[in-house]
Amino acid sequence: MRFLAKIFSISVATLSTIALCATLFAADCVAVTTTATLWSSVGNGTQIPPPSSIQFFQGDSLHLQGVIDYTTPAGVTLPDPTGSLSFYDGAQLLATVPISQGMTYCGTFPCTRWQAFVDTSTLTVGSHALTVVYSGDSLYGTSTSTVVTALVVARPVVPVTQFSGTTATGSGQATLSVAGGGPTCGIVRGQYVPTSGEATSPPPGLIFPHGLVAFVVGGCSPGSTVSFTLLLPDAAPANLTYWKFGPTPSDNNPHWYSIPITVNGNAVMFSIIDGGIGDDDLTANGTLIDAGGPAVLLAGSVAAIPALSRKVLAVAVVSLMLLGGVALRRARTRGPGLHR
Repeated sequence: MRFLAKIFSISVATLSTIALCATLFAADCVAVTTTATLWSSVGNGTQIPPPSSIQFFQGDSLHLQGVIDYTTPAGVTLPDPTGSLSFYDGAQLLATVPISQGMTYCGTFPCTRWQAFVDTSTLTVGSHALTVVYSGDSLYGTSTSTVVTALVVARPVVPVTQFSGTTATGSGQATLSVAGGGPTCGIVRGQYVPTSGEATSPPPGLIFPHGLVAFVVGGCSPGSTVSFTLLLPDAAPANLTYWKFGPTPSDNNPHWYSIPITVNGNAVMFSIIDGGIGDDDLTANGTLIDAGGPAVLLAGSVAAIPALSRKVLAVAVVSLMLLGGVALRRARTRGPGLHR
């Protein structure tokens, strides 16, 4: 009697055979062929069948499951296979695990097969050629799977999106938060500073009850709009404004100027476009440099008097000249002795 073995044909696996059978009739035995297959998944994700590639971030847990298949000749009952599955990253051995029956996939359906698995999170950034090798035993042949390419990508740095601290005036804790600007946009550094640190004093009558907040935001998409929320120690007054010190697109010399804000309770909200007004480097380079703070304008102060535009100022001058001319003509027509 001869035991016939049928090759289990799967294009993604390398098939091999051995001569059997130490425990059977050696002269009447041929080889039993096995097929090793490597499945992969990240974390608890869906298993990906070979031939394939898989991409994930460095430090993620990669689940590798090796499976062996074989065909039982008709009319023959074969003993269970033994041995182990060895998982390789190129020529480097990751782990060797004894085989056991476990759940895997037969096509797209779950089934029980001889398998072993290993989890690893130590793969370095780059491309890795992963394989699994079945050791075989006295009855079953060795086999090696095809390569599964694992592409490990560096995990993006999680940006810092807020910082807190005591205000420069000691009024309490303040927190600055940023949003927008892309997935890597965040606060590089920040500090609560007094107004005395600026080269020019604020305009007269401009009071900064909490001092200034100076920060650098980086890693943003060039030219993007970044939104800021400054939480103050207490509710903001109704006449609160926000003033900054630095250059602007219309004046490269550092100076004091105000920007639009929205106030809600103790939250002061404003936006800055990278490279635009409010960004001290005036360059759309993904970095925003800023120093400013909430301020209160004292009534009657120079800062509280709105500046007239050139057009309005010209109209006012012309009006004054006309009024002056009319008054002069009236004085001349009355003569020196006619006064009411």
